[in-house]
Amino acid sequence: MNKELNFLKMSKITVWVSLLILTMGIFSMIQNTKTFKMEKADGTISSLPLNLGIEFTGGSVFEVNLGEESSTTELRELLSESLTKNPQIQKSGDVYIIRTEFISNPDEIYLLLESKYKNFNKDEDVSSERIGPLFSQELAKRAYLATFIGMLVILLYISIRFSFIFAQGALVALVHDILFVLSYFAIFKVEIGLPFVAAILTILGYSINDTIVVFDRIRENMNKLKNEKFSKICETSLWQTLSRTINTTTTTLLAIMAIQIFGGATLKPFTTALIVGFIAGTYSSIFIATPYVNSKQK
Repeated sequence: MNKELNFLKMSKITVWVSLLILTMGIFSMIQNTKTFKMEKADGTISSLPLNLGIEFTGGSVFEVNLGEESSTTELRELLSESLTKNPQIQKSGDVYIIRTEFISNPDEIYLLLESKYKNFNKDEDVSSERIGPLFSQELAKRAYLATFIGMLVILLYISIRFSFIFAQGALVALVHDILFVLSYFAIFKVEIGLPFVAAILTILGYSINDTIVVFDRIRENMNKLKNEKFSKICETSLWQTLSRTINTTTTTLLAIMAIQIFGGATLKPFTTALIVGFIAGTYSSIFIATPYVNSKQK
């Protein structure tokens, strides 16, 4: 064991690092409310702290090949003047991705594009997706419910297997991990779609598994090292599980990085959430969960 490196003492510094990142995330969320909007089922517009995809906001997405070059500014002005307010335009290769509020009749946008771009063919060059505001709000509610139930089950499991203090530490670490991922997505304005929910649930499972390994070793050492202080037992347990934690996280991240690189643009938000979440989960099991239990056990 390296006597010069003490995880519990380092946690007094790393907690401020976490607070700094989370503060940056909250500030970004506040700034994002000026940019991202959502139309509710009753027709009112609300501001959003995150860049939510149409699965949660409702709206229409069109991927079109115009058959000729056009600037995103020109296309945005065309749609804004004739059809929809504040369309979001992105270009990926020869394809333009158009995001608008919900459009019940997509032929309106096709006719507009055909009038401007002579080489545009709606039968060959368009893919579209439309989700109404009411359905999108139902999806959002289910996403929140799934996350809440997942965390509740984890809390009950840790309480039964270990103790309520350990469950508190695990819960604090999980909340930290979720906020860490949300902060990253807020700061870099990464779009959050339905796969993000699957990523969050995966992160919860991965993070709690990492935390349980440490907690299990602490419980084991409490029987072996009965004459040692609890802080000493925690520190010893962290060192004993460190190589396993690093090796598991490294091999997992290598697999996800391969998907991130070769999986295409559609999977990037999902794999990005996993990468950030797994790193946060490894960090929190060492510097959040265990120090929390140690502070409450004294």
